[in-house]
Amino acid sequence: MSGESTVAGGARGSAARVVSVAPPSARRTELNYPGAAAVVADLRRLRRGYARTGAWSLEQACWHLRAATEAVLRPPAGPATPEQAAARPVLEQVLAGAYPPGLDAPGPFVPPADAGPGEVDALVETLGRLVAYPHPTAAHRRFGPVTRDELVRLVLVHCAHHLGFLVPVGA
Repeated sequence: MSGESTVAGGARGSAARVVSVAPPSARRTELNYPGAAAVVADLRRLRRGYARTGAWSLEQACWHLRAATEAVLRPPAGPATPEQAAARPVLEQVLAGAYPPGLDAPGPFVPPADAGPGEVDALVETLGRLVAYPHPTAAHRRFGPVTRDELVRLVLVHCAHHLGFLVPVGA
């Protein structure tokens, strides 16, 4: 993962400041994180203030990203199911950085309306576990077994997708 060894620190602080709700056209569609440390740096910026262009707050996006990432930080129990194998083209699209429309969050991964500021720190800690993930493969519920490199890329693209709906504002 680009020689990164840690993502800890720097994102702790008070609740994020929502400055405004922005039009969907303000969304950061070209967001591309080279590694987990870049996600943490963006979280720091967003905590200072952001405009929402989507449905979720920073805390809700972090809750969702943490839950989804924690769910895949385990080795696969077996080969891909036929459904997972059929989803491989979608995985390839995501790995290329294009998050396809229509990939809705399943019920257990939809954040609560009252997700709190601790969710940002919880995501930072989960990203640290991702960086330190010791296995060559991981189990993804939609795509089946993925390599460690695919897992990392998948999480980074997922983070870019959701955090792209939040636009940093202010200093």
